[in-house]
Amino acid sequence: MMRKPSSHTIYDDGRRLIYHFDGNGSLKGFQKVIPGDDGLGDTIGTTWIRMNGRLRTRAERIGRYRRRLTYEYPSDTLLIETVNVKRGDLDWQELSTEQVRIETKEQAGQRIESHFRGGVNAKPYQRTNYIYEGEKLLREEQWLGARLRYLDTWTYESGLITSFHHRDEEQQKTFEVTYSTASELQDEGTWCENSHCRNWSMVYFDNGLPKGWIIIDPKTQDLEIWEFRYEYF
Repeated sequence: MMRKPSSHTIYDDGRRLIYHFDGNGSLKGFQKVIPGDDGLGDTIGTTWIRMNGRLRTRAERIGRYRRRLTYEYPSDTLLIETVNVKRGDLDWQELSTEQVRIETKEQAGQRIESHFRGGVNAKPYQRTNYIYEGEKLLREEQWLGARLRYLDTWTYESGLITSFHHRDEEQQKTFEVTYSTASELQDEGTWCENSHCRNWSMVYFDNGLPKGWIIIDPKTQDLEIWEFRYEYF
């Protein structure tokens, strides 16, 4: 990930995003390298392990801190999540066990899937609604007993995504990415954070894989460039 301020040369500040995929193309790991003042940088990583199409383990690492989430599925409508943490050279410690209860209903042309999160056999503290209406998907997250509420909306047209929109109701902050549907390649659009919008476009190698992602501020002409490199094992 590189930057190019207007009227200046491109510079690399050491930011890296690394994605790992399995043989079927499913994401199984992710690392983010953030440059530090000491020149070494910090690494944030996440690994997913799936079995029979279901997520079984999610492992996270931030520096010397590690967190492992394991998932059990007693039924199609219940998920049990156990959280273990490890700090430095200390032993693993179980932090909590929670359950997610799933309810599904149909109404007025919508399918609503509600996830209630809380302690085992305890009153839930969080509700997440996934609302499917034609090609539109809305995710509504609400922390029960608090003012925290988030709304994520995906819209599609003929199977192609046209926009993703996120809104933080308490902070009154928004984030939106739009995509052009002029072709199935969908290689351009806008990236907006609150009222500040930038344009983005994608360039490709001859084999069709993305080569670079270019994000430009139309007012300042500042550029952010994501260069893609591939390794195969």
